[in-house]
Amino acid sequence: MGLFQETVEDTSSEIPAIAALLRINKYDLEQTVTNELDFILGAVFSQIINRFKIYSANRSMKISESDLDELYLILFSKAEEFKNLILKSTNSS
Repeated sequence: MGLFQETVEDTSSEIPAIAALLRINKYDLEQTVTNELDFILGAVFSQIINRFKIYSANRSMKISESDLDELYLILFSKAEEFKNLILKSTNSS
C-alpha cells in the first residue's frame, strides 16, 4: 500500500495544476464535463495520459510541456468519440 499511497499523494499535490490546465478556455471544459458520463471520460483521459507517460519513460523519451499540451488537445478533440465508446460499453443512454 505504500506505493499506492505515495501515488495518491503525488497525484493529489498536482490537482491545482491539473485544474488550472483544464480550465484554459481553449478546452471548452464547461461544454465537455456535465454528468456521470463525463466523469468516466475524465478517468479515460487520465488512463491515456498516465500510459503515455509510462510508455515514454520506458522508452527514455522526454515529454515537453508542448507535447502534453498537444496530447490534451487531442484528447479533448476526441471527447465525443470516447463518450460514444463509453456509452456502448456501459449500455447507458
